[in-house]
Amino acid sequence: MLFLQPKLEYLINFKRILRCFELASGLRINFHKSCVVKVGKKLAEEEDWGRVFKCKKAILPISYLGLPIGARPHSKAFWNTLVLRMGSRLAPWKKKFLDKGGRLVLIKSVLSSISTYYMSVFKVSRSFFWGDGVEKRKVHAVDWGTICKRKSHGGLGIGRVLDINRSLLAKWVWRFGKEEGSMWKRVLCAKYGISQSSLSWKWKAPSSASVFMKAVGSLFDEGSVSASILEGGLKILVGCGDRIRFWEDVWLDDCSLKVAYPRIFALASKKSGTVRDFGSWQKDVWRWNVPLRRSIFDWEVNLWKVFCMALDCVTIIRIIPDVVVWTHRPNGEFSVKSFERCIEDSLSDGQVDVVFSWGGITPHKVEVFIWQLIRGWVMVNQVLDRFGMLVAASLECSLCRESLESIDHLFLHCSWALRVWYKCMGWWDVVGCCNSSLKEWFSGWMGLCPKVQYGRAWSSLIQAIGWSLWEARNRVVFKGISADVNYVIDLVKFRVAWWFKHHGKGSTEPITLMLENLKECCTKCALGRAGIGGVLCDARGKVLCLFSAFVGARDAIAAEMLAIQKAINLYASKTTFVGRDIVIVSDSKSAVDWVNESGIGHINLVDSIYDIRSKLDYLGNTKVIYNSRATNLLVDSLAKKGLASTGEFIKRGEA
Repeated sequence: MLFLQPKLEYLINFKRILRCFELASGLRINFHKSCVVKVGKKLAEEEDWGRVFKCKKAILPISYLGLPIGARPHSKAFWNTLVLRMGSRLAPWKKKFLDKGGRLVLIKSVLSSISTYYMSVFKVSRSFFWGDGVEKRKVHAVDWGTICKRKSHGGLGIGRVLDINRSLLAKWVWRFGKEEGSMWKRVLCAKYGISQSSLSWKWKAPSSASVFMKAVGSLFDEGSVSASILEGGLKILVGCGDRIRFWEDVWLDDCSLKVAYPRIFALASKKSGTVRDFGSWQKDVWRWNVPLRRSIFDWEVNLWKVFCMALDCVTIIRIIPDVVVWTHRPNGEFSVKSFERCIEDSLSDGQVDVVFSWGGITPHKVEVFIWQLIRGWVMVNQVLDRFGMLVAASLECSLCRESLESIDHLFLHCSWALRVWYKCMGWWDVVGCCNSSLKEWFSGWMGLCPKVQYGRAWSSLIQAIGWSLWEARNRVVFKGISADVNYVIDLVKFRVAWWFKHHGKGSTEPITLMLENLKECCTKCALGRAGIGGVLCDARGKVLCLFSAFVGARDAIAAEMLAIQKAINLYASKTTFVGRDIVIVSDSKSAVDWVNESGIGHINLVDSIYDIRSKLDYLGNTKVIYNSRATNLLVDSLAKKGLASTGEFIKRGEA
């Protein structure tokens, strides 16, 4: 796509350039597939332009590479193409071959690949999830707002499209502070008079700004959720101070200095400039210098001291640039998902779903069903009667024919279902009383687990029972097949064994043997302890030093950083090592990348990373490289030795 001034001679010269390109490259431009588009009011030369290029004419809006160009984003016609595209991806025929778990995965895939906020998207997704057809509408048992919530808050984690749209717009704010010198930022700063070195995009878009600029500027509307998230999440780390506006940017406290110290700002004679402009280096020591237009009064002395003490808490580092970090992620890098989660947290009531946990070994369709079951959204006879879909004679339980078929009765209090529960709990020598509601029963189920190590097997058992009872009920209702308790019990055995087999956690042996295998598998887990180990060798592979140590409760990457620090300290402490080329081998690619790159790395390990980098620069002949775990068995054995000990082990080789 090329833009030219509306002059005929420009078009003729441009066509000559294209012909030169054809002769030089051997390629040919198909003008019959090209078009000339006018922008703005009608021009008299428009007819001549089409004849010059021998191509068709077009008017805005047009579609270029699948994107609409020249249309008004606030009009419905702008989004019609997108709605039709989503409707085709969520075609009605697909729902016939997918259960709710598969539909949920497909909806998430479509929404993650198409970013929009048009409200028709909600309708398309909702109808597909519940299985609606063109002429047939299914019962929507759950409101769409609940489904869009995060799984930990009781939803299915689809996400609100409006929140996704805000998150994508917020990424431009992040890119504005990170991509210094990029073309889009230079154009933006030149058009709206913004400093190209600025790290912050907190300014009000003028009325003449584009729709995109107004949308990004609306994120900072006073009192909005997005404004509070951006102000609290985007933090400026001071380096040399050449890109941070001293008074306007938020770099010292939770607000700008102009807001935190209005009296000092009123007294200052210099009301603009970067942090570097308000001080100087004196014998490699940074000295602050905030000029005032008059001497301070006695009642202003304390305020001035507080202001100076706050400035003295900041360390200016001459060789490190100023950077923006996102505090809602450990590595300090912005992500659309993290911003979306912040919006969900701010809009939620703060309640966490402790009844049901996702990500187990059960199939996705079973997890979705159990999620509905716990919340009372399964279409049993009592619920169907509430929608006016049953007659009074058919309200009795489909399994026992003794009482009203409610959710609590069918899955918990039914005499037929109780036999299944007691038999399955008997495999574990567990005795329980099923006299509570179904939600309370699921909430207290993990408390009946005989040992903590059996948690995954115990959780899969209750889901297999619930799914098997529902299938037994449906066979009675829709196929007229009588329910058999022993058949359901055997089905529960088979399902648990099958699920564990496909997750590498068990076998297809009878249930008692299978559970013993599960117990062995679960008892191998060790939580809350970490050990480190390392090998120092020279460039020829000769071992110079071995070490291992117990480092307490730490995650894998934090322990790896400690191991690298330990190796460097051991090398620096041995005089016979000095002058040799030393290679430190690590099996953590993230740790090696953070040490060797120039970024801040993991936000919680900044001190360790900078300490390692400074020592590597000082030693000069030491480097850290990555090696896979498969070829680093000695280091693994040393780490296990450190995990089993309470101190540290160091063995030095021959110098």
